[in-house]
Amino acid sequence: MIQKEVAERITALPGSKAYGILSVFLGLFYECKIAFHVKTGVFFLSPK
Repeated sequence: MIQKEVAERITALPGSKAYGILSVFLGLFYECKIAFHVKTGVFFLSPK
């Protein structure tokens, strides 16, 4: 499980603002996709 913003950067498409070296490198070796989102209420100390 990783932070939402990092997942969006990893799965970014070419031409988008979030697209970068992380997207390119991981895209070479893996098929990356966001499987699901975890709501903030499930954590003991909810993030803000």
